[in-house]
Amino acid sequence: MSGKEKIKAELTHLLQHAKHAAAAREALVVLFPKLGNILDLPTSEYVEDRGRAPKRRIAKSDFAKSYFQLSPDQTIWSKSQSDALALANPKMAFQAFQERFASTPANNRPKLRRVFIDLLSSIISQNPSSRQDWFMALIDNARVLLNEPPAKDVGLFDLSIDAQITMLLSDILKPLDLNDRGHIIGGAISHAVDISFLCDIFRLFVGDKEAAGNAGGKEDAFGENTDALRERLTARVRSVAESGALYSQVRPQDILWFWWGAGHGVEVREHTTRAMEDKSRLDSLLSICVSRVLSTEGSYDHVDQKSWSKIVNLDELKRIATAIVKNPDDFSYTTAQRFLTALSRYDKSDFE
Repeated sequence: MSGKEKIKAELTHLLQHAKHAAAAREALVVLFPKLGNILDLPTSEYVEDRGRAPKRRIAKSDFAKSYFQLSPDQTIWSKSQSDALALANPKMAFQAFQERFASTPANNRPKLRRVFIDLLSSIISQNPSSRQDWFMALIDNARVLLNEPPAKDVGLFDLSIDAQITMLLSDILKPLDLNDRGHIIGGAISHAVDISFLCDIFRLFVGDKEAAGNAGGKEDAFGENTDALRERLTARVRSVAESGALYSQVRPQDILWFWWGAGHGVEVREHTTRAMEDKSRLDSLLSICVSRVLSTEGSYDHVDQKSWSKIVNLDELKRIATAIVKNPDDFSYTTAQRFLTALSRYDKSDFE
C-alpha cells in the first residue's frame, strides 16, 4: 500500500466516527489543501491565490505554531460558570473569584476584576431575596477587589474600583423600603470587620450633619432609626480609632470623613494630630491625603487642601514630611515625597 493509500485509509477510518463526516472532511481540506486529492474533493477553491497573502493555515510553518498556542481567556466566565456563581452563596462566589484571580496572569487581573464586578451587578439585580447576604459579602470582601493595583489603561471617564463597589452597595439598597435598608445597615454596623464602605454608603444616602459636608439623599434614608444608626456607626468609628485599627481598614479616609460629617470635626482633627506621632498612622495619613487626578493633559497627584485642612493640620503634616525626605532610609520616605509633590501642585479650587 502506497503512502497516499495509507493516509486515505487512516483518514477514512477516523472520519467514520465524526458526528458530521462531510463537514470534517471539508475542514481538513481547508487546513491541508493537498488532502483534497486523497479524499477525492475538488481543491480549486482551497488553493492559494497568486499574488495574495498566504492563508493562515496549519499547513504553513509560519502559522502552524499558532494552532498549538491557543489558550482560553481566563477572564471570561462561561454561561454555566456565571449561572453557578449566581446560585452560589455570596461567600463562595468571592472564594471562586479569589481562586481564579490567583491563577490569572498579572496583566489580565484588572480585566478579570472588571468582568467579575459586572457579573455581580447582574447577579444582585436578579436575586432580590439575598440582598443582605450580598451587601455583607461586598463589605467583607472589598479588600479582595481593591488589593490589586488599578489598570494602567484606565480611561478618563472610567469609574474607579472604589466607586464601582459603592455603586454595587447602593444598588442593593435603593429598591428597598427605608426600614429594610436600616435593617441591613444595622446588621453591617454590628458585624462588619471593615467599616470603610459602610461609612461611605451612609454619607451617600443620608448626607452629613456638617453644613459644609455632603448633602446626601434623605435624612431618614434608613428609616425611623436613621439617627440612632448614625450614632452606632460613630461609636464603631471611635472604637477602631482608639484601637489603632482605623488605619488598617481598606479606606481610612472614608471613615475619617464620616466621623467629621457626623458633626465631630474637632474630635477628628485632634485624632489626626495624635496620629502623626505614630509612624504607621503617619504613613497612612500622608498617603490618603493624596488623590489621583485624571486629565487629558496628563494625570497627576494632588492634595485637595481646602477639604483636607478640615480634618488634618496640613501645615504640620508638611513640616513632618519635609523632615522625613531628608533621610532616604526613613520608613515613610517615598510616601512623604509623593505627598509633598502633590501638595505643591497648585489648584485654584483649593483656595476658593
